[in-house]
Amino acid sequence: MGDFNDILRQSEKVGNHPQPRWLIQGFREAVESSGLKNFNFNGYQFTWERGRGSPNWVMEKLDQILVNDAWLDTFREVKEDQCRSIVYMSWKKSVGHNICSRFEVCSVAITKWGKNNQGNFQQKIDIARMRMEALRRRTNQFGLSEFSNTHGDFIHLLE
Repeated sequence: MGDFNDILRQSEKVGNHPQPRWLIQGFREAVESSGLKNFNFNGYQFTWERGRGSPNWVMEKLDQILVNDAWLDTFREVKEDQCRSIVYMSWKKSVGHNICSRFEVCSVAITKWGKNNQGNFQQKIDIARMRMEALRRRTNQFGLSEFSNTHGDFIHLLE
């Protein structure tokens, strides 16, 4: 997810002058050539606005959630009901706390669930990084092969 300060389609901007087509096309081509796709989500889409309530009011969806096929494959099994259940149970468990505490309880529960279901990516990245460092100076065939395999795993984790 990121603040790209650009839009993928004209419908992501309301008000003022339309976004130049060449800018939209350029951003869309950059996203596609990077192997990324827009991850659609429900809810309010506009993440930036100016001139609220005036005739010059402009709203734009400048923040995009972009994912690749590997991410989609990894999280394809995630069910909306599972997530809804975790949020519901966390919210119910935190009745009586202030709103920030309740969000924290939900955040911790979702993070824990994600680690249990998908593994701790940061830990896997750190292990691959340490293994590459240990193999970096090995010049025999086994060392070179292991470094190449570990490097491939490392890149896959980062994707």
